[in-house]
Amino acid sequence: MNEALLGMVLDGLVLLFLGATIFFAVRLSVHLRMFRESRQDLQKLIGDLTMQISKAEKSIETLKMSARDVSRELQQHLDEAKAVGDDLEIMTRGANNIADRLDRSADRHRQPVPESSGPMHRAKSEREEFPGFAIRDPELAQQVTVEGSEAGASLAERELLEALQSRKGR
Repeated sequence: MNEALLGMVLDGLVLLFLGATIFFAVRLSVHLRMFRESRQDLQKLIGDLTMQISKAEKSIETLKMSARDVSRELQQHLDEAKAVGDDLEIMTRGANNIADRLDRSADRHRQPVPESSGPMHRAKSEREEFPGFAIRDPELAQQVTVEGSEAGASLAERELLEALQSRKGR
């Protein structure tokens, strides 16, 4: 009986280990099925991620091209602005030179004015009476003649006045 009991105990142990093996096999099967499902989801997720990455790369390339175009356009505007600035600088220098030459010419051609009792002299004496207050009379300025009868007008001032009056007449 000992042998029969020993055989049964061994059969019981084999059954117990076989049950444990079946339990772990079923559990492994469930985990493998979950892994396959997860793997399919993961592959789908990787596919979506790859597609989004390719879209992002295209967008970045488009953005780079746009940035290059804008950079070129901005550089053109900067070059044009620099050229205009250089032109303005040249024009300003020329205008300053002309103004200096006109100043020197006016100083050379300025003639001393004899004192008279003309309208300009009266205005000057009125200014001397009220040194802190002076009013410019536009009607008096319109009475100035081209011939230079105004007291105190230099040749350059008369020529300027003549040019201004001829422009008014047009």
